Amino acid sequence: MKSQSKHLVSVYVQDGPGVSIRIALVFARRGYNIESFVGSETNKPGFSLVNIVASGDQEVLHQIINQLNRLVNVLEAREIDPKQTLQRELVLFKVNVDAEQRPEAVMIAQAAGCEIIEVLPEYISLQCVGTSEKIDGVVRIFSDFGIRELMRTGKVFLSR
Repeated sequence: MKSQSKHLVSVYVQDGPGVSIRIALVFARRGYNIESFVGSETNKPGFSLVNIVASGDQEVLHQIINQLNRLVNVLEAREIDPKQTLQRELVLFKVNVDAEQRPEAVMIAQAAGCEIIEVLPEYISLQCVGTSEKIDGVVRIFSDFGIRELMRTGKVFLSR
């Protein structure tokens, strides 16, 4: 059995219809699981950077990167060493709290570096930014209160 590990892939593309789906299809055809797919415009108009976290075999990843580099709108696709990146993730979530639980939840949110976005009688909405490990920990802590709704961005990363 081949080793399945997580890989960070950065794809610099020229904007155009269908670019994201063509990138995703390259991974799908090779049986790679995409765990995070984040695309954003860059400082150059008409160009975007797509950050992908995927898991699978290293040998297959080389084939995927070669195929990505042959796509029309792809200017460069490469694997990024996680140790050589700045990584962040954002999570927005609603935590069930009543009036009695609210002070404890607010104290935990502040200690964890979360921003309180909205306070309603039945829940509070929070935002937290950090490494994926930090986000996992914050979500784990607040799951004891009951998480009503949650949305994560996926990893955004830049090479050092």
